[in-house]
Amino acid sequence: MRATEEGRLAKTNPAFTELSADERRRLRSWQSRAKQIGVDAVEDLTRRPWPTPVSRVVVGIFQSGSATARWLVVGRDRTWVVAFCAEREVSRTLGSLSDALDVIYPSTAPEQGEHGRRHIAAAT
Repeated sequence: MRATEEGRLAKTNPAFTELSADERRRLRSWQSRAKQIGVDAVEDLTRRPWPTPVSRVVVGIFQSGSATARWLVVGRDRTWVVAFCAEREVSRTLGSLSDALDVIYPSTAPEQGEHGRRHIAAAT
């Protein structure tokens, strides 16, 4: 189900049980900063009904005004990828959740102005 509360943080969701405490903290921090690019919800989609079994964790990242996830961050066996849903492209394999989130909105992005999202080519 799609989040309807503007700015709902991952910490308010009892989900994300597959993430470590450190990964949950990193996700909350990233989500707070990613509001700069319109991210308004982050949801644990791991347990939703998928047509085939899913990896360890699937994180849906939603932007304001969209009923569907803009990005899916998928983790398994300590590796991560980012699916760019609209572009129908997937990043290269990444070594951490932090690295995957940085593909969408880098931790070094400025607080204001241009959002700094890397193009898919930078992640491949």
